[in-house]
Amino acid sequence: MDKAKQSGVKIDAVKWDAFVNEWKTSDESQTAFCLRKAISYNTFIYWKMKRSKHEKIKSLPKITAAFAPVKINKPSSVNLPENIRIICPSGSQIIIPMAIPQTKLENLLKIIGVISC
Repeated sequence: MDKAKQSGVKIDAVKWDAFVNEWKTSDESQTAFCLRKAISYNTFIYWKMKRSKHEKIKSLPKITAAFAPVKINKPSSVNLPENIRIICPSGSQIIIPMAIPQTKLENLLKIIGVISC
C-alpha cells in the first residue's frame, strides 16, 4: 500500500501542508515524525520542499512592468528628392516622379527589364 495514503485515502496538498506545520512545532526528527504518522518520508520531504519554494516565491517583492510613454516627432521637413533617376549603362537616364503609383512603377520597371514579377 502507498505510504502517501492514510487508511486507503490519498493525502491532498492541504493535509501535507498540515503535516509540515505539525512537524515544525514538534521536537521530532523528520524520520520519527513520518514513522509516527505512518506517512512516506520521501513524500513528506517533497511537500516540505515544495512549500519552502512556494514561501520563497511569495516573499519576493512584487514586480510590475511599467512602460513609459514615448512620443515620436516627425521631422518638419524631409529632404526627399522629387524624382527617381535611373542611369542606364548606355548613359541614358530615366527620370520618374516620386509620386508615381506603385503599380505604374512596377509596370515601367518590367518594360525596361529591370524586374521580373
